[in-house]
Amino acid sequence: MSGANNSFQRALCPLLVAGQCFALMPVSGLTGYDASTLQFRWLSPRVAYTFLSLVGIFCHLCVCVRELVVADHITYSACAPPIFFAVTFLATCFYLRLATKWPDLVSKWQTVEQTMLKDYGYPRNFERRCKFCAAFMLTASTVEHLMALYSCLLRALPRSTGGLDVVRAFYTSWFEQAFKMTEYALWKSLLLQLSNFLATFTWSYMDMYVTLVSMALTEKFLQFGEGLRAVRGKAAPLKFWREARQLYDNLCCLTRTVDEHISHLVLLCLASDLYFICLQLFNSLKNVKTLYGYIYFFYSFGYLLFRASSMCFCAAAVNEVSQKPRDVLYAVPAGTYNAEVERFIDRVTTDEVALTGFRLITLNRRLILTIVGSIVTYELLLVQQGNGQGSFSEELEYAANITIM
Repeated sequence: MSGANNSFQRALCPLLVAGQCFALMPVSGLTGYDASTLQFRWLSPRVAYTFLSLVGIFCHLCVCVRELVVADHITYSACAPPIFFAVTFLATCFYLRLATKWPDLVSKWQTVEQTMLKDYGYPRNFERRCKFCAAFMLTASTVEHLMALYSCLLRALPRSTGGLDVVRAFYTSWFEQAFKMTEYALWKSLLLQLSNFLATFTWSYMDMYVTLVSMALTEKFLQFGEGLRAVRGKAAPLKFWREARQLYDNLCCLTRTVDEHISHLVLLCLASDLYFICLQLFNSLKNVKTLYGYIYFFYSFGYLLFRASSMCFCAAAVNEVSQKPRDVLYAVPAGTYNAEVERFIDRVTTDEVALTGFRLITLNRRLILTIVGSIVTYELLLVQQGNGQGSFSEELEYAANITIM
């Protein structure tokens, strides 16, 4: 079973189990070695936990929307909290929808794995890499959240009368919008804290999930490419090219199946990351008065950039590695060129294999360059406006994590 630990189901198991701790992916049997152990049931504690999380996030969303509606004027920064909770609410719904189809998706993935098992085996050390990436991102996300808590505590201390009153000051500062509508109570604060924490984790989890699924698809294409490079420039029988083309077709079909299940999640990730990166750039033009403010801002902004870029590059790598067989096919000796090679070349050159954002945008290197160009243009416009006006009239929170608003 040691080699099977590098299978898709086993490699993603730690990430999915971690997600279940935060009301995501309510599927049973995740720790099994076979797709037959996976099961989704609407009447289960996991699904009930997910619905409770949705209720909590929706309450946060309603409070933020109400605050936005009654405000005298709407600013860029004021829109961040409702957008944040709207994104996490949608993401939780998407993961619930994905959970209903997860057993079928893993079953199709394992069918392709079994087809490749004899000649290619499982990706080497894939489980270890998935665990490392998941642990690193989860740790970085936890550190960011703790820094946000400490930032809020610093703001709450002047409002406290001392002693245990610091707890009241902390929560009324952290959930200021909610406690404008209702009287403070510790049990209300704890419920708000829990739902806020679930929303914050969900926001980070989206990028982690897409990153690891993209890595898994990339590994399958890389395995296939290594097998093809072994015959580069050498004579190979027609049967070999037929089987290779059929396996490539299977990988393409698997990619499309995965895309059908997660494309809406990919689009949500891209839109969310782009918005909050632009918000961070907007906040970067405000003078920060404390050293901790600088440390917190740059750490949070750096983590957001790392998380978003990792997701984009890993997802774009699927499209890149799917085109690698062209180099081998173009090097086929003229004496062994046949109809199967021609069909293979036609498939690789004309069929675009990639993950998409709800089939509206294709994740490839060109898209990444376009996004980077847009972000740089936005920052230049902000700098130009800041230099022209001297300062912005809007009040901005120096803290980068919008969940403390």
